[in-house]
Amino acid sequence: MTEPQNIKSWAEDDRPREKLLLKGKKSLSDAELLAIVIGSGSRSETAVDLSKRILGASENNWNALAKLSIKDLSKFKGIGEAKAITDSLAQAFLDLGAGPDAPVMLLSGNSIRAAMVILAAQKIGAPAAPISVPYSTMSTDFDKLKHCFN
Repeated sequence: MTEPQNIKSWAEDDRPREKLLLKGKKSLSDAELLAIVIGSGSRSETAVDLSKRILGASENNWNALAKLSIKDLSKFKGIGEAKAITDSLAQAFLDLGAGPDAPVMLLSGNSIRAAMVILAAQKIGAPAAPISVPYSTMSTDFDKLKHCFN
């Protein structure tokens, strides 16, 4: 069995991320769009091929895909639990309108979960602004937190 061709070896205008930047999101297939969110495949398949399998299992229905559990997503080789969680969060952020012009603000302490939220935002190109809980509650009128929103 031959190794799959690495996406980095594809022509630049065929790579999903570069295609998005050069031609816009309308030029991407559903598998290419999902591959951008997933970020990488495995040794045996590219992110685009993995995305095709995941979409196929969801009958090419984004609503059905969104309803897959972390456990369901983790069954696909190349999708571990952490990746499944960050991919699900990234899709949720997209559904909520987050993106390069719409940042994600996170009110949290330092934790692995907070890091996963920040990674999910980065996957979709959304700026992530982690705000510590003690900082946000330093004033009783929440002026510090209000300042972060503006």
